[in-house]
Amino acid sequence: MIGIQFAEHYGFDVLAWEGYSVLRDINELKMTTWLMQNVDEDAAIAQEFRNRMISLRDHDAPRKWQAF
Repeated sequence: MIGIQFAEHYGFDVLAWEGYSVLRDINELKMTTWLMQNVDEDAAIAQEFRNRMISLRDHDAPRKWQAF
């Protein structure tokens, strides 16, 4: 509901924009490659990196990403 209210107030729904999916994919790749640099630091980071790679390879996979 908050997203809808924001879009109405802002006057543009970015999710409806035809270029949104490209920007989303680039951002997901950027977040994953940033995390990739730290896989040797911690087992949880390595597991999260694997989870994100699975998501990136399968566009229909759920995006249950953990924050780092």
